Amino acid sequence: MLHLLRRRNFALFWTSGLVSYVGDWVLLTALPFYVYELTGWAVATGAMFIVQTLPPLLLGSVAGVYADRWNRKHIMVIADVTRGAVLLPLLLVRSAESVWLVYVVGFVEACISQFAAPAEAALLPTLVEEKDLVPANSLNAMNDNLARLAGPALGGLLMTKTGLPLVVLADMASYFISALLIVFLQPPSQPSKESQSASVWAEWVAGLKLLTNNRPLTLLFAVTAAAVVAEGILSVLLVPFVKVLLGGAAQELGWLMTARGAGGILGGLLVGHWATGVSPGRLLPAGLAGCGAVILGMVSFRSLPAGLVLLAVVGFPAMAFLIGAQTLLQLNTPDAFRGRVSGCFGTTLALASLAGMGLGSALGDTAGVAAMFGAAGIIYLLVAVAAWSGFHGAG
Repeated sequence: MLHLLRRRNFALFWTSGLVSYVGDWVLLTALPFYVYELTGWAVATGAMFIVQTLPPLLLGSVAGVYADRWNRKHIMVIADVTRGAVLLPLLLVRSAESVWLVYVVGFVEACISQFAAPAEAALLPTLVEEKDLVPANSLNAMNDNLARLAGPALGGLLMTKTGLPLVVLADMASYFISALLIVFLQPPSQPSKESQSASVWAEWVAGLKLLTNNRPLTLLFAVTAAAVVAEGILSVLLVPFVKVLLGGAAQELGWLMTARGAGGILGGLLVGHWATGVSPGRLLPAGLAGCGAVILGMVSFRSLPAGLVLLAVVGFPAMAFLIGAQTLLQLNTPDAFRGRVSGCFGTTLALASLAGMGLGSALGDTAGVAAMFGAAGIIYLLVAVAAWSGFHGAG
């Protein structure tokens, strides 16, 4: 797997993503605390995350059209430079009255990201051979987990020692460095596209038609969305689970999240090394089944030590699920449509996540945290069965 990092194009692509992710986590760790200190309102902090969920719903699938119309490398460079520049107004946030700038910046940055994400997803398969897609996706998926280990610690340190301005400048620098690395990328030429005289709407509709007529993609969207609904339930109920069922507090929650991040890194390495010859059509359902088993195990054992072990272990099936899904998406989508399909995929998962968080919030108190965790685990297992039946032998 690591041999891919000796290939110039992929190494530049991967390093660019890692640098950008670290910068994001530096800011995402410090900014919510800063907003809460200025306002004293938890809702002010929550609003930061809400405004960033809107662009994927509004723009995700449409923005993917442009990743098929325009040069993907250029999109990524322009997006990084623009996102870095957009952060500048955060330097003016010094009181509760100016917190509104945080929401504007967050919304605009998330809008730009909707163009960058499908371009990145569509570019990766052109940088490696088809046989290397699983290890390449493994390395790419590890970026967020690696950044979670370094970024939050750096963000907390900078915020404590220097305040918000240096945090903002660090994230800006990460975007500019990422853009510079992509500038030196030399990807293959994009295949000929559809006629540029076609409207964005017509190309968007063509992408939807491909989805509805492509059974593997339709099944992939359905099973992944169902799994993300379950993940949404877990995300909003994790704090009550730790507090009520495990008897822990913020420190214990931090330990659990660290265990999950470390498990994700190890899981990515294991999947990339051991599963290179495994069909993604088998990797996906195996990962889903493993996630469901771990969740049910957490509900059954209900102890902090067991939770730490299980969240570290879940890194392997979680990465198998994510890498299997991404590889199937790439293999079953013609290059000329990869931007659109990736954009639609992101929008679908954003809707599924909101649905899961809504269910978790609405039913957590009435049905109980343990029952909702158990339901999420069962959803994973049921989806695993559907994925195994549908993708068995798929490549």
